[in-house]
Amino acid sequence: MSDLNKANAARAAAALDKQYRFSHGVDTFRRMIDTGAFSCAEAATVPLVEYNRRKWNGLDARGQAEYQKKLDSTKTEYRLFYAADSDRFAAVPKMVFDHFESVAA
Repeated sequence: MSDLNKANAARAAAALDKQYRFSHGVDTFRRMIDTGAFSCAEAATVPLVEYNRRKWNGLDARGQAEYQKKLDSTKTEYRLFYAADSDRFAAVPKMVFDHFESVAA
């Protein structure tokens, strides 16, 4: 059991320390959370795929039925909202979202 906990901790550390390009430059989510760049978090439900008219028109009836199932299904998207602009957010992995929740609490 402890091996699984160590593996999850390593995955969380890798997700937090991965470098991404932001508007201010290259940074990690861990550093941005620690400096207070994000104000709040939200788990939102979004469609699994976004509608593409060209793809829809190129499919036959069976393909359109499968595509409609994908359009109707949803997934959870984890978002961290920027403190400077509350309308902008970054979609993050669940491990980063959980880390922000634990730090914010």
